[in-house]
Amino acid sequence: MRKIESIKIDNFEELKFEIFNHYKTLSNIIPLNNGPVNIKIYNILNTNTGLPELEKVKKYLMDKFDINHFELAVYGPFSGTGFHRDNGIRHILPIISDDKAYNFEMDDDLPSIKEHYYSDKLYNGKPMGYTLEDVQPTLNEWFFNESEKNKLYIIPENECWEIGENKHAHVNCSFDHRIIIVFDTINKI
Repeated sequence: MRKIESIKIDNFEELKFEIFNHYKTLSNIIPLNNGPVNIKIYNILNTNTGLPELEKVKKYLMDKFDINHFELAVYGPFSGTGFHRDNGIRHILPIISDDKAYNFEMDDDLPSIKEHYYSDKLYNGKPMGYTLEDVQPTLNEWFFNESEKNKLYIIPENECWEIGENKHAHVNCSFDHRIIIVFDTINKI
């Protein structure tokens, strides 16, 4: 993962306020149904969301970069993904997040069986999105001991990061929702 310094969201505070108060109005947009439990993903590239600040950010990013995918992802409390790879050059921009929202990147040199092992360990072998006890990353006991190339990132709000090509996972260990903008570009930024 790497931080993209060139992206500056000037209306961030207004955007955060709007998203916090109105993200539920996206119910008129059908979320993708292939996401993990307790995560709603809205593909909004070619859809007017009715949220002016979000539309300003979408226009800013589309004017600046060649974007071919744009979504709003809403992680419920204690939810997350397993380890996976994305298609394309993916970027994330947290709008509402905190220091209990973890982004993991796995060493690609490890055997592929580790991807499933890590995903299982993240949730103690239980389905995703239930209670605090179900989502407890005990990092020093398993993740970092496997490889020094395994990485953990906590991405602050209003910072844009490119997700690497490595296998990665996202976990929200907070009582609050984590809401991020996700977009793919045709070319690297």
